[in-house]
Amino acid sequence: MHSKNPKISAVMPFYNREKYIAQTIESVLNQTFTDFEFIVIDDGSTDTSAEIVQQFVDKDPRIILVKNDSNRGISYSRNRGNEMAQADLVAIVDSDDIYLPERFAKQYAYMREHPEISIVGTHAHVIDEDGVRTGDQINYLSDQEKIIKTFFHYGPFLHSSVMYKRNCVVEIGGYDGRFNMVEDMDLFYRLLFSGKNGTNIPECLFEYRRHPTATGIYVQEKRDLLFAIKRNMVKKFRPKLSVADYYSIYISYMLWSIFPEKVLLQFEGMVKKILY
Repeated sequence: MHSKNPKISAVMPFYNREKYIAQTIESVLNQTFTDFEFIVIDDGSTDTSAEIVQQFVDKDPRIILVKNDSNRGISYSRNRGNEMAQADLVAIVDSDDIYLPERFAKQYAYMREHPEISIVGTHAHVIDEDGVRTGDQINYLSDQEKIIKTFFHYGPFLHSSVMYKRNCVVEIGGYDGRFNMVEDMDLFYRLLFSGKNGTNIPECLFEYRRHPTATGIYVQEKRDLLFAIKRNMVKKFRPKLSVADYYSIYISYMLWSIFPEKVLLQFEGMVKKILY
């Protein structure tokens, strides 16, 4: 039965995900917390993704399938999902990941118990393209002070794990389409710099699918966008920057334009260990 006033709105945009989307949807429908709506946005797919989703729609009234008139981009689709959401809490769902049954229940309980928190993420198991766990985990900080302290060096949350208060995201203007590919980082920066509180539940509550390494052009474009976001945040909010912050924003950007990715990742890891 589809609740007219769901406690959670799960939002999942997708584009050409026929290989993974059924597995993702099944993992959402198998949540132990059942009072949610599932808003699924087709961003102009040209494969059979929409047909696969429709099969689930026919069986479960909690799923709401909407289609963009063309490929409008991830930020537009996420904002559209938030506009449609009936619940105060939005759970992000990525169309190639797998969610463990307790994810919604544990995040909902945490948000209820900690009303001062606006966004909460989780840790993740890493899986490969075939859905096999690699043995790696992705862990994030839980302490608010440490999250702020290391703000420019570590992503504060893994976007596909987060649950947030919809009104807080709407209040800051939602996702910015100028930063597709890193729209999540831009959102996180604006949320935390505007005074909202966030944390991570120190538990792996989903499986994050890691795809083969992106091309050099993609990596550089993403790096350029991250640099633009950080620079914008400094100009807008005027935070007090440490030497480490300056390194992360400016020096590392220049080094990434010169050295191979593998070398820079190893070097940045060494710098972070020294500084923190």
